[in-house]
Amino acid sequence: MLRGDLSIYLHDFLHEYLALPASSVDLVKVQSLFQEAVFHVFPPNLASAQKFVESLSVEKRRATGNERGWDVIEIGVNLNYPLNIIISNSLLQKYKKLFYQLLLLNRVCRSLDTTWGILNQLKEKSVQSILLDARILHNNFKYFFNTILFFLSTDVIIPAASKFEAELPSYNTIDAFVQNFEDFVGGIYEKCFLVSDSLQRALRTVCNVSIDFVDLITSQLCQKSEFKQRRDYSLDSSLAEEPQDRTISQITAEMKARRRERSAKLREVSESEEWKVGIDSLRKRFEKSRSEFLSLLESQPGFLQSSFLGLHRKLRLAYRV
Repeated sequence: MLRGDLSIYLHDFLHEYLALPASSVDLVKVQSLFQEAVFHVFPPNLASAQKFVESLSVEKRRATGNERGWDVIEIGVNLNYPLNIIISNSLLQKYKKLFYQLLLLNRVCRSLDTTWGILNQLKEKSVQSILLDARILHNNFKYFFNTILFFLSTDVIIPAASKFEAELPSYNTIDAFVQNFEDFVGGIYEKCFLVSDSLQRALRTVCNVSIDFVDLITSQLCQKSEFKQRRDYSLDSSLAEEPQDRTISQITAEMKARRRERSAKLREVSESEEWKVGIDSLRKRFEKSRSEFLSLLESQPGFLQSSFLGLHRKLRLAYRV
């Protein structure tokens, strides 16, 4: 469950559906999409993959307010005997928190990738300066989360998992396995910003600001500039769509008119006070939440500070704060 590619596939399969209001999300469909994503990572013809899927269940808590599907879906882990007896519930909860943390971070990164595509669909020079602030903010978000995910993957999870798997043959008793599994999960848990409630909340705040940024871009640009209907405005596609008796010059003129119309809509949106205030507010919120997160990294106990030193230095130098 801690594999990065699993989180990516889960996002890609579930994001569109779980972005809907929580009240309209069907648990059976979520379970089906979840299994499809898992089988893209673990081949379904393997017995171990089938057992892994069977050990996971998708649950849905009661929604409150304007929550979306992402906010109410929970993953249950069902262990078979004798693991259901010897693996403590507290350890299982830590493992699930690790999974949610990685899923959230990958969800943010994948959503930012989509947003970058939206910000760059129009190539006309007249609109580039309008989107500059949003692109700069996007890049700051993206660097922050890419750096954190790279740290968690290469410095924390992969080394710990490799060590645990290499030592598995030497565990001669169930007690030895359980003890080493606890050490494995506990070590990762500490370095994934979960050992401190304040650090966990600070990172979640940065994630929420990023999701708000994605929502602003998609709600303003997708709906009003019709970016959801991505079309190929190449000459070949236009020729295929238009009656054959139209001349190339007429088709070209129509293509230019369409682009001008799209550019005008984008300019109308991005020059509005709502857009400017929204981007500026998100920039300030990001700078504040990011600084709070970095300050909390500095205040961690000595043994954790040394683990976070490389990550902290990269983020401090990148943002010059």
